[in-house]
This record gives sequence, C-alpha cells and structure tokens, in this order.
Amino acid sequence: MHRSFDPSPSMKDNIVAKFLNTAKSGNCHELRSILAQKLVDVDVADYDSRTALHVAASQGDSQTISCLKEFGADVNVLDSWKGSPLDDAIRGKHWAAADRLLSYGARVGDPEKANAELLRAVQGKEALTVQRLLSGGAEPNSCDYDHRYPIHVSVAKGQFEITSQLISAGALLNVKDDFGFSPLDEAERHATRLGNDRMVDLLLKSGAVKESTETVPRSFSIAFGLVQLGLIVAFGVGVRYSDALFTSDATTGMEIYPWFQDVHVMIFIGFGFLMTFLRRYAFSAVMMTMMVAVLCIQWHILMNGLMEQLFHIGDEGASFHYIRVDLVTFVLADFSAGAVLITFGAVLGKVSPTQLMCIGIAEIFFFTINENIALKLSVADVGGSMVVHAFGAYFGMATTYMLTPVTARGSAENATTYHSDVFSTIGTVFLWLFWPSFNGALAGPAQQRVVCNTVLALSGSAMGTFVLSQYLRGGRFCMVDLQNATLAGGVAIGSTANFAVHPAGAITVGVLSGFLSVCGYVKVQPLLEKIKIFDTCGVNNLHGMPGVFAALVSVGYSLFSTAEAYKCGSLAEDACQVGVVWGARSGDDPRSPLNQALIQLAFLGVTLAISTAGGLLTGFLVRFVSPMEANFFLDSAYFEVPELEMPFYFDKRSAGNNDLMERAVGKINHALPTKFDQRQAGKAKRSTSSTSNRVVPLNSTDLEALKTSPDFSIPEDSARIPAVGATSAVEDVESHEISAQSLV
Repeated sequence: MHRSFDPSPSMKDNIVAKFLNTAKSGNCHELRSILAQKLVDVDVADYDSRTALHVAASQGDSQTISCLKEFGADVNVLDSWKGSPLDDAIRGKHWAAADRLLSYGARVGDPEKANAELLRAVQGKEALTVQRLLSGGAEPNSCDYDHRYPIHVSVAKGQFEITSQLISAGALLNVKDDFGFSPLDEAERHATRLGNDRMVDLLLKSGAVKESTETVPRSFSIAFGLVQLGLIVAFGVGVRYSDALFTSDATTGMEIYPWFQDVHVMIFIGFGFLMTFLRRYAFSAVMMTMMVAVLCIQWHILMNGLMEQLFHIGDEGASFHYIRVDLVTFVLADFSAGAVLITFGAVLGKVSPTQLMCIGIAEIFFFTINENIALKLSVADVGGSMVVHAFGAYFGMATTYMLTPVTARGSAENATTYHSDVFSTIGTVFLWLFWPSFNGALAGPAQQRVVCNTVLALSGSAMGTFVLSQYLRGGRFCMVDLQNATLAGGVAIGSTANFAVHPAGAITVGVLSGFLSVCGYVKVQPLLEKIKIFDTCGVNNLHGMPGVFAALVSVGYSLFSTAEAYKCGSLAEDACQVGVVWGARSGDDPRSPLNQALIQLAFLGVTLAISTAGGLLTGFLVRFVSPMEANFFLDSAYFEVPELEMPFYFDKRSAGNNDLMERAVGKINHALPTKFDQRQAGKAKRSTSSTSNRVVPLNSTDLEALKTSPDFSIPEDSARIPAVGATSAVEDVESHEISAQSLV
C-alpha cells in the first residue's frame, strides 16, 4: 500500500532552509524540482516570515521571481516587518525585478512606511525609486508634519521628471502646506531663482490654479509713491539750503558730520538689528526700519519747520519763511525717526507696511508739537529721554493697545532662535557703542561732558543688568534682558547728560536704570499683558520707564545744582555753562532752580499726555487701514523669502537640538510637532518676563514633563506620517535633512 511522504519536523526545517537558499542562489531548475515534489509550499517562510519571493526580490533575480510565480507564489505576501517582495526589490534598487513584480500585480507592503519612503526618495531626487513606489501603491498625497506633500518637495527641488510622475499618479496640485505655499508657489519661486518657467508651465497645464500671491496690496506702493511725490512737491515749494552751505570755507558746519553719521548708524543698523530677534521676521525688522526712517526724515524736516514757525507766531519779527536745511536739520530728523522706530518696536510683527507708514506720518505730527513745546519751555533734555524715548515708547504702547489683533496674541511665531538672538545682539552692541553720539550730537560746548556721562551710565546699566538678570532668572542670563536693559543707561542719562552729575552720579543713574529695565521685563510686562498691552520688543522697559526715570533725575539736578558745580566762579564769565545746560537760567531774567525743576516735571506730564492720546487716536484710525489678518511675525507675509526657515525645534544644526530630538524618540515620536505647535502659547516654557512674549525652546526637564503629562496624547492620525526629511523648509541644503530613522 502506497503512503504519502511525511517528513519529520527537523527534516521540514532542512527542506525549507534548502528551498530558501536555492531561491537565493537563483537555481530555478532545483526550485522547480522541490516544488514539483510538493515538499514545501511555494509561500513557505522562515522565522521572520520571509518567503522565497522576498529572497529572490532582495537578490534582484527576475528569473527566480518568474519561476516562483509559475507555482502560484503570492506576490503581496508580507514579512514580519510588513514588507512585501516589491519593497525588497525597490530598497535594493533592483529595477528589473521590481518591474517583473509590478507586472504580476505586486504592491508595496506597509502603506505608511511606503509613504515615508516616497517622501525620502523625492527629497533625494531618486526618480526611479519614486516611479516604482507610485506604481506599487504609495500614496502621492501623503504629507509630513508641516503638511508638505511630495509634489511640494519635487517642485522645490526642481525635479521635473519626478513632478511629472507625481502628477500622473494623481497628486493634488493646489494643496497648501502649513506655511501657506502651494506647489505652484514653489515653482514660481524656483523659476525666479533659476529663470526657468518649465515647472510652472507643467503645473498650469496639469490643472494648478494660480491664486493671487500679492500679500502686500498694490495700494501700499501707490500710497507710498504718492506720499513721496507729495514730499517732493512740498520740498520744492518750501525748503531751501541753509546759507551755511554756501560759505567760502567748505568745512563750515562739517564738525557735526561724524556725530550725525553715528546717529545714522544707530537708526539704520542699531534699531534695525535690535528688532531681528524674531526667528522669521528679520527681513521686516531691518527693511521696515529703513522704510519708516527715510519717510520720517523727509516728513520731519517739513513738519518741524512748519511747527517751529507756528510756535513763533506773535513773536516780534516772526514771519513765515523757507525751511532751511543743514546737518543739524538731519540730526533732528534722525531723532524723530528714532521715536517712530521705538513705536515700531511695540507693534513689531503686527502691522502691515501701509499701517506702519500711516503711524509714522501721524506720530511725526504729534512729535513735532511735543518737540516745539520743549523748545518753547527751555526744557533740559539734550539726549531726548523725554522728547524721543518716553514719547516713542508710550505712543507705541497706546498704538499697540488699539491695534494688536486677538489672533496675534500668544502667536507661536513670536519666538526666537539662537541665530536670531545673535543678530539682535549686534544691534545692541551698535547702539551701546554709538549712544554717546546720540546724546551729544547737539550738545555744543558740553559735548565732552555728555560723552563721559553717557559712557559711564551705559557701563553702569550693563553691569546692573548682568547682576539682576542672573539673580531674577534663576541663575541664568536672559538674552531679552541683555539685549535691552544694558542700553537703559543711555536713555536714563539723556536728560542730564550735559549736567555736572559727577562721575559717580552717572554710574549710579546707569545701574538703577539697568535694574529698572530688568524689573520691567520680569515683573511689569506680565501686568501690562493682563490689560491687553502687548509690547513686542518691550519698549516700555528700555525706553519708557528709563525715560520717565531720566525726567525725574533731571528734576532733582535742576533743583539742587548750583553754578559752582559748573566752575562758574573759577572760569571766565563767558565760559560758565549754566546757560548751555539750562538756557532759561541765564540772561536778563534767569529762571530759578525751583521753576526749572517744575518745568521739567510739567513737561514730562505733557509728553506722556500727548504721546498716549496721540497713540490711542492713531491706533484707532490705523486699525481700519489695510490691517493684518494673519501671518503675524512672518517675513513671508510681505517679503519674497528665498528659503523657508526650518522651525527651530526641528533644526538639527546644533548639538542642543540634536539632544532634544533624541529625547523625543519613542513616546513623543512624530506627534511632537503637532502637539508642540498647539501648546506653544500655553505649555511651552516662556521667559517669565519677556516683554516680547518670546517662546523659549523646551529644555530636557520641560520635555520630560511634557512626555509624562497626563493630558498629553499622541493623535491617531494616519495622514500624518513620520518625518522623513527637511521637506518642509530648506531647499537644496542636504545638511539639514532629518532621516526617518532619527525620528521614528
């Protein structure tokens, strides 16, 4: 009687091992012999569930694949890692084997892993891999954590062939990533850089819809152009050169030029770079500084010239005349631009260029009124602590109170990176170095005393800042304090910079102003935010409170200073500088020290009243002029940005961020971006005093707390695949890639 052959378990294992090794060697004759005898099933697998077809695909053996298929091998069988034979062939770049499997109907195994591999292949410009993945069922409309689709990346990389493959596979053409960019937007940016419209044409022919990308309405350029035209006409009608520009001595008046240039550097470089701390707003900080400064310089020349004549109506011999320009005119214009830029700091990232233009025009009007009141009252304020700093700060705080949209409060983009803080510190250093010129440019015979007092006060505020910042910040320095409070001495000494305050007095004023400014960032700012005053740069802490402090210091020195302090008893009568410091305390009817002190105090009140009322009115009116509705604190709202910057918490360029990402592996996984973005305003660690609401990157303690938080959950969102590369941001910079292995 015939009995079927039933091998023992050990013999079965040997047969399976021989069968798989035969598949690996590519001996089709022996494979057919084994299968014909039905010693094993064609889909028999090893301990990792890998079949002979997996082995043949890994070897790239098309003939063996066909042999196995003859005996009914399952081309979509999965191993323990959910990998199919097609996955093995593609991974090994065995294109003939992959095509053979595709012809038999093979598909990729794990869809999520295939989608991750598709994004990686697009990032790596691997057209052949992309082609087989798409043919095997990879989803062309998968995306990464920034909702960047494969077609975004292929277009940004300039990969015409891959883009064509994705379009043929059904890629969506009008999807937008988290930065608001569609594939067509990427194509247009790419075309701008390379002068190649081929990709744009492909997308448009395939059905991409071109939307208006005009984020700055043409109304701004028209309005700004009309303002410039109006200024040209006004200058042509009412402005002339000063007679000093036509003297036989070409150097007449030029002694002030170095001082003017120093002030110019402060306005255009110091203020501009100080505001670059926002991680994705540096273009706007620097270039909007230039835009508003050049506008204010021209507008102030007209407004101050006109206001000066209006304030002298009724004086004997007064009449309307041409406005005369010389270097002093431009120094005063720079001072006015400084006041407007202080206001810009308060509304930084929250206003459109059109709104900023309107703010500058309105503020200069109120500024010149306050400026001429100071001149009329003979107020001592050589460094502009009240006229420039306090005025600009409180005008700005009133304006931001009226203008800050609810959607801008607590924005995740109101944050810094390491390099943005470094650039901001450049502004700090420039301002610190050139501040003596700001205070002394128009100090006349007292210039040297102004420089000495200002340098001493600045050094005092810097030392005071380092002391109190570390003390109040838990033992670590805070860059918010160091970038700003170190400059407070220049503001605080401004009103008394030409006074004989004594070297020790100048240092004391500086130290106290540094303390005051740091306390402003730590203690006062949270209180202001509770009453809805959101001051981006913290101008109240650097310019506002130190400006008020400067006014109070001037009250004290005006009351108690004597002529002897200025060596009037030991110098020639015409060398006494009491009249230089206080113009009204000299002459036929000199003002008493008490009256001068009261005038100083009264003018402080006038400054606060005009700036606050003017700011509230300006903010109320400007809120209806081309307001921002989204994209707060982003350059991309109004600038062409050649490279989207990778969000700082995924930037692997520093060891600190590498450590952060390594700690995120596991429980946080790829869900961290979504949850982090959602919780930045409330859960991320903030600088406890940050006037600018800057979000501070999570440290290791914070991250562990977030991972173990009971209300932290990883969303089950199959559409959000693991991050596989820097596909959301940096184009053509391979060093920024994040591999799948580093995040999954």
